[in-house]
Amino acid sequence: MDNQLWNALDKLRGSIDQDNYIILITATTLAQYHDETKIQSLLQSPDFSNNKFKQEVKSATRDLQIEIPHILEELDIILEKIEMNVIQEFLFSALDSFKTITPTEYFEEFIKTSEINSGKRGGESSTPNNINKLALKILNISREESFLDPSCGYGNAIVTLLGNNPSQEIVGQEIIPLVSEIIKVRVMLSGATNTIIQTGDVLKDPKYTDNGSLIRFDTIYSDAPMGMKITSFEPFEEDSYNRFIYGIPPKSSADWGFISNGISSLAEKGRAAFLTNTGALFRTGTEKKIRQRVLDFDLVEAVISLAPGLLSFSTIPTVLLIINKNKPKMRKNKVLMINAEEIVTDDKQKFLSEDNIQFIYDLYTNNQEVDQVSKFVDLKDIEDSNLIPSKYVINNEINLGDLGRVRLNFKKVNELNTVELGEISEIKRGFNLTSKDESEDGMYRVVKISDVQEGKIDFEHLARCNVKKNTKVENFLIKKGDILISTRGMTTKIAVVSEDVENVVLSQNFNYIRLNDAFDPIWIKMFLESPVGQFQLELNAAGSVVKLLQTADIKELKIPVKPLEKQKEIISFYKKETKKIQNEIEKLQIQLKNEKLKMFNSMGLEETFEILE
Repeated sequence: MDNQLWNALDKLRGSIDQDNYIILITATTLAQYHDETKIQSLLQSPDFSNNKFKQEVKSATRDLQIEIPHILEELDIILEKIEMNVIQEFLFSALDSFKTITPTEYFEEFIKTSEINSGKRGGESSTPNNINKLALKILNISREESFLDPSCGYGNAIVTLLGNNPSQEIVGQEIIPLVSEIIKVRVMLSGATNTIIQTGDVLKDPKYTDNGSLIRFDTIYSDAPMGMKITSFEPFEEDSYNRFIYGIPPKSSADWGFISNGISSLAEKGRAAFLTNTGALFRTGTEKKIRQRVLDFDLVEAVISLAPGLLSFSTIPTVLLIINKNKPKMRKNKVLMINAEEIVTDDKQKFLSEDNIQFIYDLYTNNQEVDQVSKFVDLKDIEDSNLIPSKYVINNEINLGDLGRVRLNFKKVNELNTVELGEISEIKRGFNLTSKDESEDGMYRVVKISDVQEGKIDFEHLARCNVKKNTKVENFLIKKGDILISTRGMTTKIAVVSEDVENVVLSQNFNYIRLNDAFDPIWIKMFLESPVGQFQLELNAAGSVVKLLQTADIKELKIPVKPLEKQKEIISFYKKETKKIQNEIEKLQIQLKNEKLKMFNSMGLEETFEILE
């Protein structure tokens, strides 16, 4: 069937943009759904025209009592531009599909296989069905319960629910009018009898109201836009429904605006699942305060971190935040943390298989604590309202590149005599550099992420910059003996300033560590590159793809205590042995080169080339 559909769409190639395919697919589906003889009789009529096809579609919408003005408006534009014979060929191909499948199956196949699911049209994107399946399975919605999707996109979750129960009480709201109309068509084709789709910005104007009050729902699933910036605080500050009692989100991200709206739209004993980004669960500032208030109300039942790469339109790490206003007694004042980042199936595109979904669901529903995967955390033990599961569900294995996969012995690690790095050093974050600050004749040189490679700083090629007046530039100047540690990136870069430098500042993506006299910077660098050091850095870094290290986290790193003389002895021995090995490697490389030349000479090639270096 997939081939039949795309054969039909191939007839449109070059005539209209691919993001307009959905318009003709919708029009054709409605015409066939309304009367399965209409398209065939229309094609057989001697006076077929684009206008006649349009009239059949409009007649179908009237009889089916479905209002889709934006789709019909776009259809008018398309049919004015496209050749009649192209439409005819497309409809003939569509009829071939209708020989074996229903209009509903035809429409759903397009939604499933088209680039609509990659965010190609109108900035809208669809959550993969395997994530929807997991969220809906966890919500375990009964036939009698009401359901809200307040930012429903193309309505995948709604259609999934309707497949099990067409009479489910469902409300969906979508901000983009044309996308909202596509959902209405899907809902109608699904045979829904108790579903309402509304259009509008849910943060500004929730449409599910009654006499000036929000209608509350038993269950909610929301995959709202992630990291969307706030352009106006008016919807939050002047909200008449008291939806944002936990706090107003920051301008940089509306994530907790959508979550707070969902929580406030729940019935007294309702439950919800929110798909959001990991940043929403660890960022500081206003979002931290909002999270803490939600925790204080004991609303968070579980947090499930998902594998990176599950979204087809983004690599952003995601989590499912499970809210329950009626938590079971054994779950009160606790949060079930599930680290499912390794629970994934990889076949070209990463996805959650049925086995993956069932495994995560079993962890959730059976209250299972599995080593390195799931754990109940008391509310009092949640630090800084950080809800990232990897903070509490600790994996004792780490990949260290040259050492390969390493497993730590936590018992032995805890027996080490250590001191917190913040107690033995001064630690400061770098200068907040912008492109406007950079200047070829700037007074200062600046160390950026790209300037540190393989533990060394490329001082010769540093960019120059100026700093704004009243900036305490002395707070950002580095000097010999400082340890530089990157705070953002896929990997953590560590380097020691090994020479005297003047007027060199750090960029905001670094912290410098300035030790007291009892510790050698090379010793600290070597430890931080060890399995135990790398494990601590992994544990403290937030995020799954782009790691974020806070200054406070660096201060808490535990460093093994050794006398300074012993540190220097260990460093000296390692350097000597490393030098010996490097010398041996150089000798072997020369030997390998000579053997290769002997082989060429034995071929009779000795006079055919000359080695210049």
